[in-house]
Amino acid sequence: MKVQRLTSFALIAIALLLVLGQGMSGAAKAAPHYQVSTTVSVARNQTAKIENPASQVPYRITVQGRLTDPGGNPISNATSVTFKLYQQPTGGSAFISEGTVITPDANGLFTYQVGTGVTISGTVSYFGSPVYLGISVGNDSEMTPRFLMTAAPYAMGLADGANIVGPRGIYIDNNGSASLTASGIQAQGPLGVYAQGLYGAGVLGISDDSSSYWQSTGVIGLSNLNGGVGGAFTGTVGVVGYGNSANGHLSGYHDGVSGLASDASGSGVYGHAYGANGEGVWGSAQGSVNGAIGGWFDSYDLGAPHTAIYARGSGHASGGWVTPNGFAMMVKYNGTDELHPGDVLALDGNNADMDGVTILGTVKAKPGDATVGVAQYRYSVYSVSPAAKANGKGDTIQADAAATSFQTGDLIEVVIAGQARMKAPAATRIGDRLGLTANGVVTTVKDEADTIARVAGVPDHNGYVTVFVNFK
Repeated sequence: MKVQRLTSFALIAIALLLVLGQGMSGAAKAAPHYQVSTTVSVARNQTAKIENPASQVPYRITVQGRLTDPGGNPISNATSVTFKLYQQPTGGSAFISEGTVITPDANGLFTYQVGTGVTISGTVSYFGSPVYLGISVGNDSEMTPRFLMTAAPYAMGLADGANIVGPRGIYIDNNGSASLTASGIQAQGPLGVYAQGLYGAGVLGISDDSSSYWQSTGVIGLSNLNGGVGGAFTGTVGVVGYGNSANGHLSGYHDGVSGLASDASGSGVYGHAYGANGEGVWGSAQGSVNGAIGGWFDSYDLGAPHTAIYARGSGHASGGWVTPNGFAMMVKYNGTDELHPGDVLALDGNNADMDGVTILGTVKAKPGDATVGVAQYRYSVYSVSPAAKANGKGDTIQADAAATSFQTGDLIEVVIAGQARMKAPAATRIGDRLGLTANGVVTTVKDEADTIARVAGVPDHNGYVTVFVNFK
């Protein structure tokens, strides 16, 4: 009889993995007169704190069994044994292999922790699928069949589709990493992370510090394709932002929602409403001190092509629409006379339609005409992408401040009331009245009835002067 031999008829009871989510059952069939005992346990080489799972590795798998000779007699002397873990029930290569010497008790019973001589890390990806234990004794070949490792009770919580119930389903501490992009959780799939909140937030992000890049951001959505952060809600609000500090509208990094676009044609914040009576972007001011502002729009470059706000279609303001300069509107020039900035326009009744909006038709004004305002800029049409951000053709409109003359068919901004620029006659002084000659040229006048503007500055080197007009 071979003392070191453990045949396929020998029975071994295996206790399986707890945290790794795998265990082992006696899959090998044995002769009925042999004894079997099983337990389930896990050992670790250090004490783990509940609030810090990262301190729980490496792991050990406890194996308990009874070593006998072919006659069923227990073996109690020191014996060489090799434990191997496979992903296949037969064949394949072991991803964990550990050789050791065991000394069973008088009944042949032994206990060994696989992982004592080698490291079993919780990050080993093999434990995400069935694992089989192979055992060989002394110089004998590995006994067959291998033992299938099955899930221990607590480890079932880590199986696919499992529910983890408790105040903290998963806790991950990654504060030790100095990398800006270090991840506590990484997820890949059609939905990288899916969360449902029954009484509050589906995903709650809290940032306790700031950096020059992320600016203390609780939740960051980064996309290499289209939308970085998407809110799809069947109830009320798609995105909610709350800034608990003063001057949030001035973007002192106290904003409820902050949008930054650094690429050409990018939108810092883009709102699109499909439903009836919907608002693409809604701003509400409820503060009672220091003048709360529902919406704040600012152009860093105050040149005409850089528009703080552009609205396509009609606009309504119950409390009045106020700008620092006054009130202006877009018209279409239908005249044949050469037109320049500062010339006065009159209505001709030949109106046009642009994307469902009526654009008033104008010509160069003469005394007695239905004057409407002073020409300032020409509007130019630019193509943008995506088309949904402009009109159906993918076009948007911006002021062309470089244009020094206007032609038939041009879209022109005219100032109806407020501050404007006009080509002034020689020796013009502040307070002078300006009117029109018979052929539509701006000149100084004395009669208030003929006045279309009052001079409010001194002429520049091109002869243009700031005036105040009121065609209302």
